[in-house]
Amino acid sequence: MSKRPTTGMRVGTSYGRAGTARLKTGMRTGTARLGTGRMGTARMGTGRLGTAAMGGGIGGALNTQVTVGERPMTQHGLGGTRPKTQGPGRMVMDESYFLGALRAKSTELTEEINKLQKELEQLQRDHTSYTTYEKKAEALAKEIQALSGQLADLNALANNLNDNVDIDDVRADVDEIRARNDRDAAEVDNIFSDRNRVESRIKEIEAEIESEKRRTENIVTEMEPDQRREYDALHEEAETLQKTIETQQSSLDELTAAADALQRELEANPVKREAAALLDQIAALRSKHAKVKEQTEKEALLSPEKLKEQLLAQVKADNQEISGMERKIANVQQRINEISSDVADLDAAEDEEDDEKRQKYLQLVKHEQEMDTFLLSFDSTYDEPKPGPF
Repeated sequence: MSKRPTTGMRVGTSYGRAGTARLKTGMRTGTARLGTGRMGTARMGTGRLGTAAMGGGIGGALNTQVTVGERPMTQHGLGGTRPKTQGPGRMVMDESYFLGALRAKSTELTEEINKLQKELEQLQRDHTSYTTYEKKAEALAKEIQALSGQLADLNALANNLNDNVDIDDVRADVDEIRARNDRDAAEVDNIFSDRNRVESRIKEIEAEIESEKRRTENIVTEMEPDQRREYDALHEEAETLQKTIETQQSSLDELTAAADALQRELEANPVKREAAALLDQIAALRSKHAKVKEQTEKEALLSPEKLKEQLLAQVKADNQEISGMERKIANVQQRINEISSDVADLDAAEDEEDDEKRQKYLQLVKHEQEMDTFLLSFDSTYDEPKPGPF
């Protein structure tokens, strides 16, 4: 193994390329300049013995002829490119680098935590102050309410003094107000008692419902598979029926609302109200006609004796009804006569302002007579003899 030369004895590194060997710093040759460019960039080495030149000895490297290589032409001539004024920064990220970065982040976190802690303390102080102010505001509100009551009493007293109200009247008012307050207090107590009683009852019912639910769940759990399937089917059917009931109830509510609206509209319009009354009468007559027709069909199947008995009973009932109708007709006729007399009096007065009202009155009388005529014709039609089997 060859002995390593000392630092002062190392020659430039050589890899077999001409012009790359470097001498020590003190052994650099002069660099001749040509125009604006330097003659060459080859420098003698710092003296370190290269790997390729270890076996050739020191003299071989020193005797190597130095030649200047061709420098590439740039846009600035032979001046060459400028080296960077600043390096790429720290390239090796060792333990100290990461420790420094961690300390910086830890410092930032500590500062932020301290800042948030200060804000939290400030918010707590503000909350405490707000609570204190709120209590003070409530106390002041109560005091203001009490003072307002006293002020109202003093104002009432001043008004009574200004009006020279007797002290007995004031005492009577006070007694009346006290009695009313006592009644109101008793009513409030009753309402409060009723509410407590209702709430207690509701809690009892809820407890009973929960107990029934648990009992039902236990029963369902203990069911046989067939019974469980039947129970599930019935449960689904019950849910379906419940949904159907809710849908029908909603439809019923809508129809009820529409009927109420139509009823209000009918009440607001006299013509529609009268038409509705006539429709009701027609419906009643049709129902009566259907009953008579059904009765006639039944009578056709009866024997003559039974039919005769029924007809006699029907005649008696009809006679009673006719008597009642005749009394009603007499009353109506009397009312018509009275109205006719009033109409005659109105005709004698003959005032222009009441002419329109009189015409409407006459129309109403005429309409009432038509209704009476219709009822009489209906009764006569109803009383016509019906063909029987005998």
